Amino acid sequence: MEQGLAWLVRHQAPDGSWSCDSFQTCCKKNLCDGRGSSAAYTPGTSALALLAFLGEGNSLRAGRYREVVKR
Repeated sequence: MEQGLAWLVRHQAPDGSWSCDSFQTCCKKNLCDGRGSSAAYTPGTSALALLAFLGEGNSLRAGRYREVVKR
C-alpha cells in the first residue's frame, strides 16, 4: 500500500488531480512507461486516487498525506 501511495504522491499534478493522459510529466528521475488514456478520464482517476488516501485514514485535517488530500 505504501509504495502505491508514494507513486500517487509523485504523480499528483499541481492542480491536485491525477492525469490519465499526461501523468509522465510529473516523473522526476525515471520516466514512467506505459500508455496513458484520454484526458476525459482524469476526474475519475483523481477520484480513485483520492479514495486510496482516504482509505488509509487521511483527511483534510489528519493523516500523513493530509496535504495531498487538501490539494
